[in-house]
Amino acid sequence: SSSSSSSSLLPLKKLFVMALWRTTRLNFLLALVLGTFSAVCLLIQPLLLQHFIAYLAGERISWLGGYVGKNTEGYILALLIGVVTVLQQIFNNHNWRLKLREGMRARGICIAFLYEKLMRMSLSGKAKLTDGKIVNVISTDCNRIEWVYYWSDCLWSASIQFIGTIIYLYFLLDWPALCGAGVILM
Repeated sequence: SSSSSSSSLLPLKKLFVMALWRTTRLNFLLALVLGTFSAVCLLIQPLLLQHFIAYLAGERISWLGGYVGKNTEGYILALLIGVVTVLQQIFNNHNWRLKLREGMRARGICIAFLYEKLMRMSLSGKAKLTDGKIVNVISTDCNRIEWVYYWSDCLWSASIQFIGTIIYLYFLLDWPALCGAGVILM
């Protein structure tokens, strides 16, 4: 009896995962790309700010010097800082909007599959489930699937930010930056 119930659950699990992937894959992948662009913009901002501070200190900005006049370097750097900040916010906001929408869609799919499973259960199977257990499964487990969509790209974007920050700190501080990275990784 248990082998037949586990074999009937396998196709349902496979259908559930396939339904989630088919329904949310394009927007989920787009959110991943937007999150990556947002993380890259966050890494560019301190570099631009460093160049702006160097310009204010009277240093010549080498990568701008050959293309623009001396008087416009500061304006271009300030404009770049503003543009990168606005782009980062646009990427981040659209990333979260897509993740929220797809997370809610995934939650709806989860609830629909659970409801379909409850409708197919026999009366003896339903008798084993209490109302509290059903509500707990629907509310807690479906919400956890929703939260996977919210936070899934944080593994990717956080690693980009961490590696980029360590590289940036290495160029600023040399080997002590690696000590700090080691402490964080432990």
